[in-house]
Amino acid sequence: MVTVYDRKPIGDFGYADLIHLIRKHVPKHVFHTWNDINLPTAHGEQARRFLKAFYCVPTGESLQQNSVKGIDARYLGNRLILVNATPFPLNGTLEYPGTFQDLVYDGTFQGKQTLTIRPFSLLVWQSEGGAENFKGSFRFRPEDEQDILLMGKQILQERSLTRKIPKENLKRIADAVKKQDCYTLKKEMDDFEVLYYAKRFFESKAQMEKQQQLLRELNRRGVVRINCGAPEDLTDSKGNHWFADQLYTGFNAYGCEYGTFVSRGKITVKNTDFPEIFTTEAYGAQMFYQIPLPNGRYTVKIHFAETYEPNRENGRTFDLQVGGTSRKNLNPVHLGGGFQSAASVTWEEVEVKRGLLTIKASGNPAINGIEIFKEDK
Repeated sequence: MVTVYDRKPIGDFGYADLIHLIRKHVPKHVFHTWNDINLPTAHGEQARRFLKAFYCVPTGESLQQNSVKGIDARYLGNRLILVNATPFPLNGTLEYPGTFQDLVYDGTFQGKQTLTIRPFSLLVWQSEGGAENFKGSFRFRPEDEQDILLMGKQILQERSLTRKIPKENLKRIADAVKKQDCYTLKKEMDDFEVLYYAKRFFESKAQMEKQQQLLRELNRRGVVRINCGAPEDLTDSKGNHWFADQLYTGFNAYGCEYGTFVSRGKITVKNTDFPEIFTTEAYGAQMFYQIPLPNGRYTVKIHFAETYEPNRENGRTFDLQVGGTSRKNLNPVHLGGGFQSAASVTWEEVEVKRGLLTIKASGNPAINGIEIFKEDK
C-alpha cells in the first residue's frame, strides 16, 4: 500500500500526480480498478469518507451478521461493517443494547436508530461490547422493491433467459423472489452471469413490443413488411405498412444482426410501386435477419437497389439465403436494369418449423425491404 500526502485545493483529484508518475509501471488491470474506485469519489468530502471507511474496516476474517437484515452485514470484534452494494438507497433501523459509534460520519448513538444508507456505501460502526449484538433491518423504497421483484419474476418466466443463465443463479433468484428478499435479489441480478443476459433482455423491451405489433399485423392481414435500415414505420403510396428496422437482441424480437443502417436521403428509385423504402438500407459484409414467426409456410420477397454512387456502373454482388435455399451472385444493377433501379427476389413455400425465420445475406449485401406473406394451408 502507498499513502500519498499532497496539498491540493478542495475538490482536486489529489492522486493525479502519483498516477501520472507510475501509470506506465502498473499492470493495466490493476490501474483500471484503481481509477474505477477513486475517480468517482475523489472530490473533497467524498474522498475523505471513502478513505476513512476503508481504514476503519478491521483487519482479519469477519463473520456474517445475520441479525442485521436487508444489507450486507459482517462483524469482527466490536466493529460492524455495513455495505450497500446496490444503486438504491436503503432505509431502516440499527439497534444495539448500549452505546455505538459511526466511525465514518462521527456520530455516537444509543439504543435504536433510524438510518438511510446511500447507494454503494461502506459504513463501519463500533460498539462498546461485541458487535454480534447488533440488530437491524433495511429495505428499499416501496417503488424500488416493486420494480426489483417484477424484474426477478420476468427473468424466471422468460425462457430465452432461463436457457442462458446458470441454474445456480436461477435458483438463488427464485429463492429471493419467494422470500421477497429484494436486497439479495438485486445483488443476484447484478451478478455478471445474470446481468450479461438480463440487461440485454430488459433493454429489448421496445424491440419486443415491436415484435408483438408485427405478429398482430400478420394475423390481421396475412402479410408483414420491414423497411430495412429505417428508424420509423412507413406507409407507402399504395397504403402498405412497413415496420421500422431494429437491431436483433436475441430476445424474441425481429431484427438485423451484424448489419449497418444508412439513409441515402432524397433519391429517386425507378421500377417499383413503393420507392419510399429505398431511401434507407441495411448493409454489411455478412448479416442476418432473425424474424420470429408462427410455424407454417410463407412467401418471402426481398427488395434491393444499388443506390451507392461508387457502384453506379458495375453494382455489387451478394448472396441471399432464406429457408436453406440460396440465390447467389445477385447484382442489383443487372437485375434492376441500372443504378437506382429496384429489383427483388422471391422464395415460395418457405417452411418455418421452430418459430424463427432466418435470412442470411453475405458477400457485399445491401437490402432495402422484406415482405413476408402467409401462405394458405
